[in-house]
Amino acid sequence: MKFCTSHFTVGLITAAALTLTACGGGGSNNATATAVTKITPIVMDGLISNAVVCWDANNNDLCDTNEIQGITDSTGQATLSIPTSNVAGAKLLAVITAGVSSDADTGLVTTSYTLRAPAGQHTVINPLTDMAQAKITTDSTQTFEKAQTAVLSELGLNNAVSIAENFIAKRSTDSNYQDASIVARTLVLVKQAASKSTKNCVVLGLGFSLKNMTISEQLKTGRTSLLQNINSALTGDDSVRTTCSSDPTITSACDAVLKEKADSIVASCATTTTPTTSSTTTISTNSTQLPTTTYPTRTVTPSGKICYTGPNGGTYTLTASGNKNYGGC
Repeated sequence: MKFCTSHFTVGLITAAALTLTACGGGGSNNATATAVTKITPIVMDGLISNAVVCWDANNNDLCDTNEIQGITDSTGQATLSIPTSNVAGAKLLAVITAGVSSDADTGLVTTSYTLRAPAGQHTVINPLTDMAQAKITTDSTQTFEKAQTAVLSELGLNNAVSIAENFIAKRSTDSNYQDASIVARTLVLVKQAASKSTKNCVVLGLGFSLKNMTISEQLKTGRTSLLQNINSALTGDDSVRTTCSSDPTITSACDAVLKEKADSIVASCATTTTPTTSSTTTISTNSTQLPTTTYPTRTVTPSGKICYTGPNGGTYTLTASGNKNYGGC
């Protein structure tokens, strides 16, 4: 994954140019500065510091080196200056990196993941906005409002919740937002567990552990049962309510219970179909059927990255929207 530091240098150069123009210096007075708008998104599962946030201008689910970026501070907030003409359509991406990023609730992140926020939704970037973006990606007719309604329904959250609100700030005074915080943490834990597993879990919006089928096929076959499992795990077990409702933050005890649930949910997913070699058989033409292998093959690297190998030997990873990234392995 490619990313760079924030565009402070560009900002300083622009500021210097504007100063010279205002003072009558700098040569020609015909130059015009591009109007920019500052946005200050907050990345959260808990509040995530040292995450890279970028305007994903080319919509490839990567923070490319030429894209406007910022780093989150201890409050989870990053600052980006985006051309004003592009703000309304700007989709944001947050890259949370193992061993670098830190969660204010649970500590140093141990498994990397990414989160997105739909175009024009720049207040927060969290697992719920990521699910909404996944719906918009797979169905271009979806509005943010429709995607949000579907996310709340599928996750069993009260429809009074706004996924574009800071649930961290509201969870201490509103039980609906405390529920949103617990569900968001569970989604991340399921994503992290699935990334290390050989199971075929479909985690809408948080990345995919893929079988040899298309994204749209997976969404139809796997999403509902997985979300039902998450709902059942959170609402049907007194240990979750007892452990996680006593404190609005995700305590270590609560996180341990949620992690146990996430591991159980992933364990219940179907086992990955590994590439198989058929035995040599004789067919009616008296010729020999060559051994065949099912592609793509799937491997998990020691760092937890999932790599695929196609029939011609090329290796690639998959972005959260299902695009192949041939530089990812």
